[in-house]
Amino acid sequence: MRILLRGGGNFLGINIAQHLLSLDKGHQVIILDEDLKETQEIFEEEKRVILWEDERENKKVVENFLKNVDAVINFPSGKEEKEITSGKVLYESPYIQGKKILQFSSYRVYGIPRRLPVHEEEVPRPISQEGLAELIGEDIARFYAQKVPLPLLILRTSEIYGPYIPENTLMGKILWKIFREEPVEVWKNGEWMMDLLFVQDFVKGVEKALEKVDQHHGEVIHLSTGRGVPLKRVINSLMEISEREERILRFTEALPSWGVEFILSSAKSKILLNWSPQFDLDTGLKITYNWMNQVYQG
Repeated sequence: MRILLRGGGNFLGINIAQHLLSLDKGHQVIILDEDLKETQEIFEEEKRVILWEDERENKKVVENFLKNVDAVINFPSGKEEKEITSGKVLYESPYIQGKKILQFSSYRVYGIPRRLPVHEEEVPRPISQEGLAELIGEDIARFYAQKVPLPLLILRTSEIYGPYIPENTLMGKILWKIFREEPVEVWKNGEWMMDLLFVQDFVKGVEKALEKVDQHHGEVIHLSTGRGVPLKRVINSLMEISEREERILRFTEALPSWGVEFILSSAKSKILLNWSPQFDLDTGLKITYNWMNQVYQG
């Protein structure tokens, strides 16, 4: 299968590409994004990967790739206007017909949930720009998937961590601050709850979604653990793995700026995708931290 990762020049796209290639099923991957500097360093000698640095709304580039792919994995841009313009470029192309579509989204679309865990039927009420942009991306995908029609799955993820994680994510900030022995703010004195998914579980969920998109067209499915983890549990594990001193921790009763705890139900993914996470928290954090050590200290 030839798969276009549109907007996939990020740590999720890197891990998806590596996983698909490791399956030895003849997969070929095209990564289209505006900044592929890190991605180029990783795949520079991989002949099964095509890297194309350009805007995702470049109509000519997108259509040229659509002619020769079987599936599109569409990453959110984080900006409302960009979701609209790039969505039209993708879905109004005559070459989109017959392609499998995975539209990525996340827990951010729910805003402040009424109860935890959140199920897919919960009405999205985003309170952040990223969440609003992701919801717009979902709606555009649904609209065109019904119009064309197209086999589509919308995958809403919990917070993902693992190798190649950048500093601009929730877990990335925590991981990199501990790694550099910088002060870490521990919200709600460590009782703040979050749903954390290790990236190697995530990519297996994506693999299952590609296999089953035709069977479950139009469904919204969570890729999550379905379990809440207190922040202090994450911090304690990282402090033990890193052998850092507790003096870098700054406990506070305050909530993070968005003030939202999140746990996504994983029941639907178990039934429809026959998928569930296999890595426990400590193992996932240890693999991630060891990668950080190897890359930046080794």
